[in-house]
Amino acid sequence: MLQSTVQELYTVVGNPIIWEAFNKESLTKSEKYQLHAWIVANIRQREFEWFQMENGIIDISTFKSYTGIIGIILGTKRTRRWWSEYKIYYDPKFIAYVDEYLGKQPLSDFHKNIEKILE
Repeated sequence: MLQSTVQELYTVVGNPIIWEAFNKESLTKSEKYQLHAWIVANIRQREFEWFQMENGIIDISTFKSYTGIIGIILGTKRTRRWWSEYKIYYDPKFIAYVDEYLGKQPLSDFHKNIEKILE
């Protein structure tokens, strides 16, 4: 799980457009595909972690420490639209978990705020 998380971060470091695409007003076709692929990989990883928790391989505390990122990944209008369209490709119980989680999470300014914080 740690290796996957680190790889996710290094992918964004090497492709900053992914980060920028969360809130950019308009995306090119290439930017859309990059963001889509990155989200698929990240949400699939969270689903895998959910399976591990459901099967007793990891405890709930560990699970939550890794999956809290869902609120950031699916925290913009753009990525919430993505989820509403593409969630059908995930396990139904995981979908229910994410939908319930997102129902409690407002849209996030995380991506915009990080720029302000690091000025």
